[in-house]
Amino acid sequence: MIGDVGVGKSTVVKRLTDARIKNDDSAFSVTRSSTPYWTFDGSMVVCDTPGSNSIQDQLEHNEYIAAALNYRPVSRILIIAKADTRIANVMTVVNRYSDRLLSLPDEIVGVLVTHMDTVSWSPKDLKPRLIEEFGLECVLFSGKDTP
Repeated sequence: MIGDVGVGKSTVVKRLTDARIKNDDSAFSVTRSSTPYWTFDGSMVVCDTPGSNSIQDQLEHNEYIAAALNYRPVSRILIIAKADTRIANVMTVVNRYSDRLLSLPDEIVGVLVTHMDTVSWSPKDLKPRLIEEFGLECVLFSGKDTP
């Protein structure tokens, strides 16, 4: 998983694993390194990574993200984007990260939009745009009530 600070990467990892990860509403990045975790059913490894746009230790954070991408063979890289009142802002975030992954096959890159409980638009408003603009077929959404 890659994404900005505070978009919910650690929360997603906590929901998929039994990881005891500290996360909070801090103004700065809480995750300082990449850590792999097995999912509950043991079917895959997910890596919690620091935000790549951190104000503090940005180079170090990006080195940890690179390490996570090289930990084991990668079957999916999820761009984690936080839902925003304006869909265009989510598209901008996805564009920024997908540009970094242009050399990868489209089927490896996906998007997970978090905080869907905070916006009035629905997945059907965004998913067709992501498919058309970036060719990303794997688009997931989560909010507070997502299991």
